[in-house]
Amino acid sequence: MAANPKGDALGRVLEGPIEIPIQGQSMRPLIQSGDTVRVSPYPQTPVAVGDVVLFRREKSLVAHRVIAMKEENGAHLIAERGDNAILVVWRPAGEIVGRVERVIRGQRVLDLNRGAGKAVGRIMNLYWSTIKSPGLPKRILIYLLELYISLTERIDMKRGRP
Repeated sequence: MAANPKGDALGRVLEGPIEIPIQGQSMRPLIQSGDTVRVSPYPQTPVAVGDVVLFRREKSLVAHRVIAMKEENGAHLIAERGDNAILVVWRPAGEIVGRVERVIRGQRVLDLNRGAGKAVGRIMNLYWSTIKSPGLPKRILIYLLELYISLTERIDMKRGRP
């Protein structure tokens, strides 16, 4: 998912949380083209496996999930991948700009730090851990993820939340 920042988004993220519109399909179904994400600065906001982060890639900003972390030759590295992508890329943690805290779609807000948003990260971690072994097929995990998001949206609507 490419962030579509207005002005100097990188500088604004480093100053504090900001909202950035997103374009692309690599984080579907969690983040879709046209959504807006609220990003808190890194390293002030710690990052863990399962978090969605915004990082620099050449002249753009990209939002992907952290699927692994390691230390190698004194360098802190993260493996990142879009939920709907194939390629896993290891990159220096220093390329992280911030952690995605919320996904905003119209009037709905999904907080990635609690409830349904946090559960989505855990489900995706389950997916990454089973993909290398004869576990659940990808189709079943994606179905469960979409079902979970659908159910939590219904629960939130019944509670009067956007």
